[in-house]
Amino acid sequence: MTDEYYVIGLMSGTSMDGLDLAYVHFQRQESKWSFKIIYAETVSYSPQWLDDLNNARSLETSELDVLDEAYGSYLGIAVHNFLEKYAIQKVDFVASHGHTIHHRPNEGITVQIGSSRKILNEINLPVVNDFRTCLLYTSPSPRDS
Repeated sequence: MTDEYYVIGLMSGTSMDGLDLAYVHFQRQESKWSFKIIYAETVSYSPQWLDDLNNARSLETSELDVLDEAYGSYLGIAVHNFLEKYAIQKVDFVASHGHTIHHRPNEGITVQIGSSRKILNEINLPVVNDFRTCLLYTSPSPRDS
């Protein structure tokens, strides 16, 4: 098992203050993991992105699919710009939370947009995402407690 990773993390929250990017070094010594944030920044959303993300809940499925793809491309371009700005050379993978559109965990419903395929197309680096869905289906539901 690899004992260290260099990762770019992406997060967009409901505060809509922008896209958070962080370049982080994770390292395991013995059985303890540690991390160091090397670079981090928030990229403000344009008025158009603010409007698109604020209105996403009311979209039909096909429209949300289009937004998912467009937002994925946006994320990929943001990562590309972040890599160039800080001259980052070593990245093991990109971890993207995406942007939450619907989240009702007690009902087993969560939707994040930001197509990992589109991110990959922009940066050609491994991408992991969809964390909440994985947790919904691997963790006991609060109803099961």
